[in-house]
Amino acid sequence: MSKKAEYIKGLSKYHKALENLIEQNYGIKTDFLDIMGWGYTTTAFYLKTKAKDYIARVSAFSPEKDKSIKKEIFLSNKLHKVLPTVTYVANKSGSDVTYFDNSILRISEHVQGLLPFSMDFDIFTQAILFLKLIHSQKVAGFPLETYTTTKNPVFLHGDLTPSNFLVSYGKICGILDFEMAMLGPAEWDLSRTSVFCWFRMDNVRFDKVVAHALAVYNKPDINFKLLFELSKKHLITHLENIEKHKNTYHTLQEWKTDYSFTYNKLQELSTL
Repeated sequence: MSKKAEYIKGLSKYHKALENLIEQNYGIKTDFLDIMGWGYTTTAFYLKTKAKDYIARVSAFSPEKDKSIKKEIFLSNKLHKVLPTVTYVANKSGSDVTYFDNSILRISEHVQGLLPFSMDFDIFTQAILFLKLIHSQKVAGFPLETYTTTKNPVFLHGDLTPSNFLVSYGKICGILDFEMAMLGPAEWDLSRTSVFCWFRMDNVRFDKVVAHALAVYNKPDINFKLLFELSKKHLITHLENIEKHKNTYHTLQEWKTDYSFTYNKLQELSTL
């Protein structure tokens, strides 16, 4: 059994304790709770109640993770009036997070929608337009890091990939996870969104994806060379993460498939 399978099996036994923890700290009585998603550092649970539905996310505690979670909560709540972000629920003590067993719990209201497992240029266009809107925001109240090479920094989502937005009936209805938000060049977001949307497109050249992104974004000061450099950087980092987390895959074949796919994408991009 893989580490991931063992982890999820352990969490299934933990459901009742988590339901009790949520009721004690948030006053939310859960009718149904199940694992919704699993990542390298965070597990998401779907919570159904008689009043409304929620998503509970549990992460292993570290000072860095604690800071990034608080950034995500602050920005998601702050930007909710202009973006379809999730809104977080405070616990009975008025805190946005609950600490327990060396873990961090936070709860948001559930947004109806699905992660886009395939990608077309219509959804990709919407993602780029959301980036343009995000970059126009002036965000104050939370200290944000600045990407080192930036001359004229804008507010960046940092990780607007298909894993971090929800789609319903062909429309993006949810923008998730501002944990990597920072100040920096627009090229950072444009390259990251382009790369990981390209991953889910069939038989499309990356330069076509980038050309479409630039046409939609429609700003003359984008540095084309920087955009491609950052695209390659994102791919290399992703490949390193796949190597690092080899033991979390269900099977060795699943890991090999993911590694091979990403490696080939990196080789393809490097030839452009």
